[in-house]
Order: sequence, then C-alpha cells, then structure tokens
Amino acid sequence: MRKFTLASNADAQEMRQFQRTFIKLMEDYKVDKIVIRERPMKGKFAGSAIGFKIEATLQLIEEMDAEILTAAEMKESLKRNPVDVSMKELGLKQFQEQAFMTACAYLYK
Repeated sequence: MRKFTLASNADAQEMRQFQRTFIKLMEDYKVDKIVIRERPMKGKFAGSAIGFKIEATLQLIEEMDAEILTAAEMKESLKRNPVDVSMKELGLKQFQEQAFMTACAYLYK
C-alpha cells in the first residue's frame, strides 16, 4: 500500500475505517509503536486540522503505543547522532525522508 485516503474527515465512519486500515497495516508489518513528529499549531509549518484529526485517531489505537516526538527532542537527538547516509542510497522517496529522520531521532533518543 502506498498511501491511505480519507474520503471525508467529517464522517466518523470514515475515520474508523481509516483507523482499521492503519491497524491492519501495522499488524501485517508487526509494528507495535507509532512515533509522530510534533508539528506546530501556528505558523508557516503548522499542521492542518485534518492532520491533527488523523494523529488523534492514531494515538487512540488501543493495541499500539503512540508517542509524540517534539521538534526539540528530534533536533537534539540528530545533533548527537547525525544520520550519515544519502536518502537516495536507501532508495527512499522524498516524501519518506521526514518519517525516516523521525524514526532515527526516536531510536537514537
């Protein structure tokens, strides 16, 4: 699966379907922890309302542990443990880079 779609964030049933699909993906890959990169509520890099709804949906999955990684924690972790590899070498797409860096920062924390 390449990406999830959410037809309507105003429909509770759609949000539940998104959550079930995500849970299935995590079960398939045997993932037991979700790390979410914290985004500011205001400013140029602020998250969207739908993004925050999706994050809440993920945090409320009872079967999984979810943690928010603050920008300060991420910056400090990557400063102490720089990731010294090219994203191209890893075969990652540009949209996957931030997720990879968030995972590295969490693991080095």
